[in-house]
Amino acid sequence: MKSLREFWIKIDHQTDQIMQAKRFSFSLPFFQLISKEFSLFLSLLIPLMGWAMAGERVWLVTLAAGTGAYVSAKWVKGLVGRKRPQETTRTTFCIDQEAGSFPSRHVAVLAAECTVLLINHSKWAILWIAASLLVSISRIVLREHYVSDIFAGISLGILAGLIVELIKGVVTA
Repeated sequence: MKSLREFWIKIDHQTDQIMQAKRFSFSLPFFQLISKEFSLFLSLLIPLMGWAMAGERVWLVTLAAGTGAYVSAKWVKGLVGRKRPQETTRTTFCIDQEAGSFPSRHVAVLAAECTVLLINHSKWAILWIAASLLVSISRIVLREHYVSDIFAGISLGILAGLIVELIKGVVTA
């Protein structure tokens, strides 16, 4: 277990040094847009519109999974209290100061929703996979998260999506 922890610390440190050295200043507005507005639009507004307009039940389950992942990630952040990469070095501005770094809430929500969409064989799953990748990269480039935060968010999101699907199966049986 210690070697796995050391592995992630090494990966996090190396990635953060690369991001610090690169200073993607020319593309910061793009990454900020992807990181916040796009992820909010995709994770909240599209499922709401899909449920309201098409009446498809999968969108309601998708919202439930995203909400479960959001609450779980917020709870874990409170327990862990890990500082964000830019809080450690103070080299960039902080977008999301209210919470710690571990795990990534944005990625957890998208991963939970993607899990539900994949289980339900939705054609929208491809969009969620692409969005999850874009948001994950943007969170690292903006130095809002370490790589391990992203992987923890993905894991937590998949777990939340599976739990919601399990509950849905029990309730509808």
